[in-house]
Amino acid sequence: MKQRILKLKKSPYEGARTSVKYSRLFSEQTFSELSKLSFTEILKYLEEHGYKKSIDISYLHYQGFYLIEQILNDHMSEIYEKCIATSCKENKELLESYYQKYKIHNLLALIRCKKASEEDILPFLIGDKRNKEKCLKAQEMGDSKEAILYLTKKMGLDSQECLIQYEKGLYEFENFLYNQYYNTLAKCKVQYNKHDENKYLKIITHQIDLLNARTFLRLKKEEVSEESKDSFSFLIPSGDIPFSLFKDLENKTFEEAFQIVKKVVKEECGEEIADLEDMDAALMRAKIHAQKLLHSVQFGSPFYVMKYLFDAEREVSRLRILLKAKYLKVEDEKIAELIRE
Repeated sequence: MKQRILKLKKSPYEGARTSVKYSRLFSEQTFSELSKLSFTEILKYLEEHGYKKSIDISYLHYQGFYLIEQILNDHMSEIYEKCIATSCKENKELLESYYQKYKIHNLLALIRCKKASEEDILPFLIGDKRNKEKCLKAQEMGDSKEAILYLTKKMGLDSQECLIQYEKGLYEFENFLYNQYYNTLAKCKVQYNKHDENKYLKIITHQIDLLNARTFLRLKKEEVSEESKDSFSFLIPSGDIPFSLFKDLENKTFEEAFQIVKKVVKEECGEEIADLEDMDAALMRAKIHAQKLLHSVQFGSPFYVMKYLFDAEREVSRLRILLKAKYLKVEDEKIAELIRE
């Protein structure tokens, strides 16, 4: 894959707009107070503090988990739409490249809804009006393969190769798509200043390392075919953890491999992994890692907007956990643990 070079630009205007958006994010104190409210009271608070539009278009049409997904995904859609629309030309491509993960999310949501005969996919979509319309058009296509060909072509991917991967299975297809996504990010050379460039690259490689560790352990646990494991087609290049490590672990038992991977993940990523399921939690915590790395990014830097997006995503993720826990009437003490830093 040919390396792309993005020459980014300092933009005080973007920085000023982002600073205003930062002021609207919820503090730790706010989350502490929200955890003591009921499900309905939390929705009322959100309506009065930045989520009014998303709640107004959702409240009369959805309930339960559908309502939660519709509100939060619509809010996240609006955030990305505004950030990309107001970015200067030089920085827009960086944001659009990062946003590609939500196009993958939408495609996978569409396929899962088709398999489950779910007719309303709107609550699960994240993106601007144009992107959502493409997904809705694809949903109307009777065959999932036709929808995949249509959407992957719009995403700039090799549609025929995507279809081949899909026919291997949904798990294989998902891994293939994220492999393509992270390969694209890793091979995209951004030019601004060494300090910010290196921070951004560390964020990408951190996520790749965690994804590769999780994928390898899942393959090991599920004992997929030797052919699949030998090809390493599921793993993403460009991480700091070398493929040779995973190759050396092929003939070991899952428990033996897990202990070695656990040690490496702690050394390379600073993550303590208790079990395989904890790998998913570690990927969620990757946003915290990104926040810390970008903490020193200066006002006006194109990465200042990226920093805001990571923070906004964390807010939405924590609200999703909080609202679902409240809807299921989970005990307050457990909820506080779930949404804790």
